[in-house]
Amino acid sequence: MSEWGNYDARTIYGTSVNVTNGSTTVVGTGTLFTANLEIGDIVGIHSDLYTKNRVAAIANNTNITLADVFLGTSNTTLPISFVKLNEQPKYVYQNGGVNGERGYDAMQLTYGVDTTEIDIGGANVTSVSVTTAGTKYKEIPLITVSSGTLVANAAINNSGGVANVTITTTGGAYSTVPTLTVGNPYITFNGATGVTAAANTITYTAHLFATGDAAVYSNGGGTTVPGLTSGSTYYVIKIGANALALAASASDATANTQVDITSTGVGAAHTLTLTSGAATVAASLGIGTPTVSKGAHAGWVKKTVGTGGRSGRVQYETLVAIGSITTDAADDKTFPDA
Repeated sequence: MSEWGNYDARTIYGTSVNVTNGSTTVVGTGTLFTANLEIGDIVGIHSDLYTKNRVAAIANNTNITLADVFLGTSNTTLPISFVKLNEQPKYVYQNGGVNGERGYDAMQLTYGVDTTEIDIGGANVTSVSVTTAGTKYKEIPLITVSSGTLVANAAINNSGGVANVTITTTGGAYSTVPTLTVGNPYITFNGATGVTAAANTITYTAHLFATGDAAVYSNGGGTTVPGLTSGSTYYVIKIGANALALAASASDATANTQVDITSTGVGAAHTLTLTSGAATVAASLGIGTPTVSKGAHAGWVKKTVGTGGRSGRVQYETLVAIGSITTDAADDKTFPDA
């Protein structure tokens, strides 16, 4: 099983990399980091080939962050031939296909399981289903869960609804499904350049707010726009597709009685967050099968999901027992580290 060897290495695509002694940043030229690397892979650079410096983050094709600082020549550019990759397997399929290659068999998978994972009684969140997209979203909303440390991001569709929610951190092991809440629609504007005091207006391109909508104003840590009070609720007066004014009450909004903005503020993170006037997003979470694998040992473990008369039964079989395993990569939706 040579693909698991600690010193298996290959070169990656590109021209060169720039590294600095004592830094975790690697900057590539002509590289394709997002295609060639995955978080958890080991990279060796120059004399550091065998120091097991792991990839901690991949920003884009030319920028990665290492788990540990680079220890080598101070600030130098090295040809790509000096960079070696030791790939860490996420999981291996029953008949040998690795990391999504052909030969996939969803019923029998082999995972790297560490000592933290073998006695977990819960399961991580594995799916998010958006059942109601909501309305009037222009910016990515805040997403929270009722328990655990799950982190997720949302995507907005062209109609102002939440198109989908993507899990970025699966959170702790759950014995019951947590509740996911998507925050209300909001817009962010600059307290100086986004406010016209003479017209009492706030500028925001293609906003979706309507006259009568209630919204809470926040100065975002900057200087409050004179005439407004941070934390107070105002009512929208739609001036046009790209501008709005505020009123002190719903009836004032209908009558176009605007709050008088006497001058502009400062700070680029002023917000108006709707509290009424928009449809609420509804989304539900799904968790995997609880991984009570007390019969398994740390190492390479095969998971078999029963079919037919054994449907619903999950069996874990230790193929290679290891006292400790240095990487379990991205199998945490099946074996959570909690």
